[in-house]
Amino acid sequence: MTPHAVISLMQSAKQVVDTVEQHVKAEGWSISRPHLVLAMALKTGISRPTSIASHLGVTRQAVHQTVSEMIAQGLITTVTDPGDKRAKVIQYTPAGEMLGSDIEKAAGKCKLQC
Repeated sequence: MTPHAVISLMQSAKQVVDTVEQHVKAEGWSISRPHLVLAMALKTGISRPTSIASHLGVTRQAVHQTVSEMIAQGLITTVTDPGDKRAKVIQYTPAGEMLGSDIEKAAGKCKLQC
C-alpha cells in the first residue's frame, strides 16, 4: 500500500468515527472518543480486551482503563470467557445496547454519506 493510500484510509476512518460521534451525541449520549471507539469495536464482535487493543493499535492498559470507565458508566460489563475460563470478555449492559443501536444507525447513515 502506498503512503497516499494509507493517508486516504486514515482520513476515511476518521470521517466514519466523526460521523458516528456526531450522531450519538445528537441522540443525547455524552461519550468520549475512546469510549465510542471501544463501543464500535464491540459492535463488530471483538470482545476480548487484548483483541480490542490489537485491532485498534493501542495498549492493553489503555483498553483496560477505558473498560473500567465504561463499566462505571453502566455501559458494559465483563464476564468470564466461556471458551477460556482465564480470560474475560466485554458485553454491553442494557444501556450499552442502546448506545450500540445508535452506533449501528450512525454507521448505516455513514454508508450513505461517507
